[in-house]
Formats: sequence, C-alpha cells, structure tokens
Amino acid sequence: MARTFAGGERAERVHLVSDADVRADKPIVTLCTTVTTHEGVLALDGEAVTWTADVPG
Repeated sequence: MARTFAGGERAERVHLVSDADVRADKPIVTLCTTVTTHEGVLALDGEAVTWTADVPG
C-alpha cells in the first residue's frame, strides 16, 4: 500500500459488486472502495457499509 497526502493526486473508486451486497430487509448496501495514487499504486482497498435513504427536497 502506498501513502497519499492531502492535496496529492489520487483516484477514488466506489462500486457495488453485485446485487447480493444489497440487503432486502433494510436499506443497507455494501460497497467496494479503492484509492490509487496518480502513479496507479494501490493506497487503500476495502469495503464501506452504507445506510441508504431518500433525501427530501
């Protein structure tokens, strides 16, 4: 894993891997997350569990 710094160039990606990552009983979704440096070196690889809700307005 590479280090990144505030203000440095990097690319973030968050995506849903499959429908199996969406719970039917609650609005909870598991997302895959990755961050790479501007040189393409992996800096972060993991998952994020989110609560999904409508935003009024």
